Amino acid sequence: MAGVRGAVRRLAPVLVTCVLATSACTADAPPSQSASASVTAEQILVDDAALLQVSPVDYEGAGLLVATFSDAAKGRTVELQRRTAEGWEKVESGKQDANGTVEFRKTVPGADTFRAVAQAADGEPATATAEASAAQQWTEAFTSEFEDDALKPGAWGHRSLDIFDAFGRHCAAPHAESVGFADGAVQLAVTEEKESAQVAKAKAAGCKERRVFKNAMISTEGLFKVKAGTLAARIKFAEGQGMHGAVWLQSYDKSEIDMIESYGYGVGLTSVIHVDGQRYPTDGGDTYVIADTVTDRDWWSKYHTYSVEWDNESVVFRVDGKVSKRIAHATPDTEYFIVASMLSSDWEQKRFKNPVDNAEGVTPTTLPQTMSVDWIKVWTPA
Repeated sequence: MAGVRGAVRRLAPVLVTCVLATSACTADAPPSQSASASVTAEQILVDDAALLQVSPVDYEGAGLLVATFSDAAKGRTVELQRRTAEGWEKVESGKQDANGTVEFRKTVPGADTFRAVAQAADGEPATATAEASAAQQWTEAFTSEFEDDALKPGAWGHRSLDIFDAFGRHCAAPHAESVGFADGAVQLAVTEEKESAQVAKAKAAGCKERRVFKNAMISTEGLFKVKAGTLAARIKFAEGQGMHGAVWLQSYDKSEIDMIESYGYGVGLTSVIHVDGQRYPTDGGDTYVIADTVTDRDWWSKYHTYSVEWDNESVVFRVDGKVSKRIAHATPDTEYFIVASMLSSDWEQKRFKNPVDNAEGVTPTTLPQTMSVDWIKVWTPA
């Protein structure tokens, strides 16, 4: 490709001179450097300004690899290749967009090494990214798969237990018994509080509503914290309205990253950040993600994988590997701990009996409502 913007382009280690379909290879092309048939019999240039980003997240059996070439050529075919003992094998192909980017999703990267090759066209040679793997780009810093029947010591703890005035929620408090384990997942539940002493405690804390609830909230506060990287979780949210489930990142300086918050079927999902106490996006309507998708009731019956990638300059949210929101706003150089919660806020109680009807078949909520979390993981840049 001509006119590379400041790129250093170099020849790949060998000149491929064979066509695999006919096995007509010359002796000077060792198997470890052979290529798929679509890029044979030509020089492959390595574009040092091109980038192949390999996500470490397993998105419901699909991966995410994003190739960006320094010279954008919209419509040019790009082939994702995996290194094997015999050489480079084709995984899938796609076409560059106007920014020279193409996404690949048909394989979970695991420990494999990949490259992306932009095919020869209009007299230009094929051009490859440098080799890349998830291990080169990411370090797994935290993982919880909730396979036991209790929170893992040293990783998780309960948060704000039996506190009725936490974060403006006077009519609900987290309780340890609201956190359970089943089917290899942690189960975070909302139930109605029936004990008169607890109801009286809530009223004394300022609860003005008739009903009082038990919530669930766990966190890594004091146990694990992270400045930047990728957070991902596999979650099945409750359908009921009047409460919300979430997995999010909390700091001590009025900044947080709400990877995903679910307000139930008929309302939807949101992803936002808070910086110095200010929410972004500022418009409440702009906080919702995949609004059309979540009007399908069957979608709520399944697990989905949510992730957020963040540094000090931008935040990218994904649902099942697809970008659901980008926020180009600087975030502070601070440390975050992880929170997973299922909360009923005072201002949401009205939705128990009078739910928002933005989807077919919305009904009043019956309790308990449970959010299931299969796993939560964090990776930091390698």
